[in-house]
Formats: sequence, C-alpha cells, structure tokens
Amino acid sequence: MASLAALENKPLDGPLGPHGHAGMPPKLSGHTPTSVPARLVSEVRAAAATACSLATPEAARRAGYVLSSRFTQGVGTHWTNWRLIDKPFDPARPAMLLYATRAGRETLVGFSYWLRTPDAAEPAGFSGTQDHWHQHFGLCFDPAGMLERENVRSAKLCAGSWLNGKDLWMLHAWIVPGHANTSGLFAPLNGELCSRTAPDIMRCPRIG
Repeated sequence: MASLAALENKPLDGPLGPHGHAGMPPKLSGHTPTSVPARLVSEVRAAAATACSLATPEAARRAGYVLSSRFTQGVGTHWTNWRLIDKPFDPARPAMLLYATRAGRETLVGFSYWLRTPDAAEPAGFSGTQDHWHQHFGLCFDPAGMLERENVRSAKLCAGSWLNGKDLWMLHAWIVPGHANTSGLFAPLNGELCSRTAPDIMRCPRIG
C-alpha cells in the first residue's frame, strides 16, 4: 500500500463528479447467448477456477490478501492483494476479493479487479464490451489498512494511507460458481447483498 500511495499522492482539485457505484446504473446489460465471445468464456472459466480455491477469508489470507474494507451494501467485504494493483490485467488474479455471509459463513461471492493505468485511461479488461470500469477518488485508509472514507481531498486530511484514485480503475465480476448476480456478470451491485433497510437501498437492485 505504501508504494502505491507514493504514486497516487497528488491532491484532488475541482468537482469529482459522478464516480464509484453512484455513477453507474445498478444493472448492466449482458451478452445474449449467441454473442458471447469465446475468449470471454475462457476468461470467466479461468477466474471461476481461481475462485474455487479462495472460498474463505482464511484462503484469501494465505494467498496474500488482507481485509481492507467493511461490508458495503450490494458489494460485500473487500480483501485486497496490494501487490496485484500495478500488474497487467489477469482474469485469474484479481486485486480484490468480495466476501459476504452466506448460511452463517463468510464466503467468496465475487471478484473486484483494481488496476492502475498511468495514462488515466480505462483499462482493457475482459473480452467484449460489457466490463464497464469505475473509479473511487480520495481514498483514506487507516494505519491498519482499512478503508475509513473516500472523497478526501489530500493526504494531509488522512491520518493513514491516502490514494487520490485518478489512475485507479475498478471492476466487479460476479464469477464465483453458485453466486451468480441476476443483474449481470459485471453489474456494479448485487441485489443479494443489499439489505432492505440500507440507507442506499434505492441504488440496490430489487431482490427477487
């Protein structure tokens, strides 16, 4: 995290505009059965194979991931492998894993790819045109590496590690076998992870 923070340390200026999950529709259109690129099928299968070995937080920890955020409505809990953020896109090596409680156990429900692009352009990820990436700006992590808040304007306002996020792009992928998202493979939010009493319930897809 420290090395990434050194690269993402320029203060933010001007309006941030729509970003994060708020800047995206809760549901994205998907491929029709006749238009799924063969390469995309291969990429998803590679990701799913990796997911099978990361079913629990304990497995994530052994693979180099650390808890980096508390539960977020529609997304889950984030575990991050900080060494992968500056690596080229690889479907089988996501920088983040998403976990949620299922049947009383914390289990893997999705991947979150988080990549840095030095030219600030949206990365080329999965084959096809359905993987719409988004950004989070001004991320402040506490000294233990947990996300405290975002939209923080500069490192001076953060007691821990701060990322301006201008070169960082994120993509959620609901590729875990048994935990498909009815809103789409690359939908920003998963209705099954939304509480009906959440403050942002209007941003969450309808459940059922």
